Amino acid sequence: EAEEQQSLMHEAQAIARLGSWQWDVKADRVTWSDETYRIFGMTPGEPLDLAVYNARVHPADLPALQAAVGDALQSGQPYALQHRLVWPDGSERLVASHGQVVRDDVGAVARLRGVVQDVTDIAEARDKAAAFDAEKAARDVADRERARLHRILREAPAMICVTHGPDHIIEMLNRRFEENIGSRYVTGLPIREAFQEASVGDLFFDLMDEVYASGEPYFGYQARSMRDDDGDGFPEAEVFSDFVIQPIYDRGGVEGILLHAVDVTTQVLAERDMQRHAAELAESEERLRLALQAGHMGSWEWELESDTIAWSAPLERLHGLEPGTFGGTIADFERAIHPDDLELVRAGIRATKEKQTPLHLEHRIVWPGGETRWIEKRGTVLRDALGRPLRIAGVTLDVTERRESEEALKRSLTSLQRLTKALERNNKELDQFAYVASHDLKAPLRGIANLSQWIEEEIGGALTDQAKEYMELLRGRINRMEGLIEGILSYSRVGRATHAVEPIDVRAMLDDIIELMAPPAGAEIRIEGALPTLQTERLPLQQVFMNLVGNSLKYGGGEQARITISARDAGAFHQFSVSDNGPGIAPDYHEKIWGIFQTLNARDKVEGTGIGLALVRKIVDQKGGRAWVESEAGKGATFHFLWPHIEENE
Repeated sequence: EAEEQQSLMHEAQAIARLGSWQWDVKADRVTWSDETYRIFGMTPGEPLDLAVYNARVHPADLPALQAAVGDALQSGQPYALQHRLVWPDGSERLVASHGQVVRDDVGAVARLRGVVQDVTDIAEARDKAAAFDAEKAARDVADRERARLHRILREAPAMICVTHGPDHIIEMLNRRFEENIGSRYVTGLPIREAFQEASVGDLFFDLMDEVYASGEPYFGYQARSMRDDDGDGFPEAEVFSDFVIQPIYDRGGVEGILLHAVDVTTQVLAERDMQRHAAELAESEERLRLALQAGHMGSWEWELESDTIAWSAPLERLHGLEPGTFGGTIADFERAIHPDDLELVRAGIRATKEKQTPLHLEHRIVWPGGETRWIEKRGTVLRDALGRPLRIAGVTLDVTERRESEEALKRSLTSLQRLTKALERNNKELDQFAYVASHDLKAPLRGIANLSQWIEEEIGGALTDQAKEYMELLRGRINRMEGLIEGILSYSRVGRATHAVEPIDVRAMLDDIIELMAPPAGAEIRIEGALPTLQTERLPLQQVFMNLVGNSLKYGGGEQARITISARDAGAFHQFSVSDNGPGIAPDYHEKIWGIFQTLNARDKVEGTGIGLALVRKIVDQKGGRAWVESEAGKGATFHFLWPHIEENE
């Protein structure tokens, strides 16, 4: 029966192309099943050792196999990988190899045994299936792209027609072409039969013949044709087109024509109207004069040849001048312009002269008495009958009130956007932390702290000194965790809650903060120079100073701490600085320390949550300022932050 089972096992291995093997590590003896020999391209019973095994493994795969075996022997964990074999005839096979460590009674590695399966046919079948799928996918993509291209051509806003052969048999006519020509059912017809020559011009078909014969494209502009709008077979509507007749090549020769045309009828008709518009110009100028007079605007004309400028009386008054006092020179004109806007005006006028484009400028002017006003200036180039520029004529409007309103609105929008972004960010953070911090974390922590206290009180004298120390350490870490939770909540609330903006005497605030923090007796906190009074929220500024001063006390050595607080004007902000005599911060950590939960020392060495500086930067950023540190290792540190002079109620 054992022999029958052994025979069945060998038969099963042969069918599955699955062989078994064993390596007696202590005796360095390798044993293979018959199927393993066949998988390795060898005859069952051939002399066998580890070198023979390695010789059959593909050289490129041998390192990975040896590494897997080595890891298995060292860790005792099984391994599995695929690698190639090289048969004696040079052919390659792909096998899946699995191995498992067997230990002896004392836990030492005794044997490594496993199975190997020939998966070459499976891999080849998988590769063929993948190749087939890739080819099918490529064909599907090509079919979709072909259909997409046809849809694009069909719905293109230009007129497109594709023909085949020297007789120009129509293969494709897009919708715009059908609408423009007035014929819809012409596919398969020669183009001369499909369209009357008179409808597209006598020479058009000859041009198609010439392009087909020469292989050179032809470009036409504003070509005239007639369109049959009512479908009676008689074209009656005049249309104009810009077009290109493009040869289509196949196997090195021309096999068809692509006709691409754009309807420019509107532009051509617009050009025809120019003469009529010129005749109406004089009447329009008179109407403009009356409109300027009614709208309290001023008009002007710049003679390009003489470089002289004429202002109307209302325009002189817009510039704070008495009528008739404007000198009319370029110097007089530029003298009225605000110095900061002079180059802007010069560039705009230069562009109008060189490109003959309409002039549109807004800039400041300065009245003789020093008052600054805003004006809007519009002008256009006027030409003679031959199209040569003669002068620039235009109007000017006082837009001071509008500009002031726009600036006020811009400030309001900027403030609103900043507040909205801050609220969105902080709401999200608060949603993430508040529930966990207030319920799921703090309550269990209090329970643990109370339990440790009860244990110590209950068994009192039975506790060793070391056990008592452990209890104190436990409660200290619980307190630190509660502080961490409070810090996270404070961090998430930044910008969410707003407070009234009020005048804040920073010196008085710092005195209160120092008294509240109760620094050690030997510590010295010195306020250097005058500190400002700010129009701002009190609580955020208090949080910033308390965290920075507390940080300096902590790292400055408590009683040995020497801290200096100062301030200076920095434009729209005040720059505050808090310096200490602590161990300093290497430049590599100048940015890292501002991250949440980041500390330079282990928390058991220097008590801290890693949230204080992150909270400082977040508050300062929310106010539009900036926080940074200047320090070198061993030379103390100076923390700076910018705070706005005046903060508006939002």
